[in-house]
Amino acid sequence: MPHDVIVQNTRTLARTAKEAGVPLVLTSSTETQFQGLLLDELLDDLQTIAPEAYEQRVKRPGMVNCWEYEDYKQAVEAMGRKKLIMAGLTNDVCIVYPAISAVEDVYGVQMVVGC
Repeated sequence: MPHDVIVQNTRTLARTAKEAGVPLVLTSSTETQFQGLLLDELLDDLQTIAPEAYEQRVKRPGMVNCWEYEDYKQAVEAMGRKKLIMAGLTNDVCIVYPAISAVEDVYGVQMVVGC
């Protein structure tokens, strides 16, 4: 999928969540190293669309399965919801492992592809 389509889809997903009152939990991995913060094209948008979620993003120390990082899992649990919508840069790495782990913890998970 073209990069610009992924960026546009992600913007749309964030805007839709905010308009619908769906809480957002953002996470990044090793912000100061290889993986970096988030896509450059999305930084300003996320700070505008969801400034609280961006400011409170969970900064992980590089673990692939964000569900195994206690700060992330606690942020999700604090929402008080058992149905999750997950999206990530790559589904085969960023989403598949936390989605499986969340399902094992009795969450319903829907994955958004292309964001």
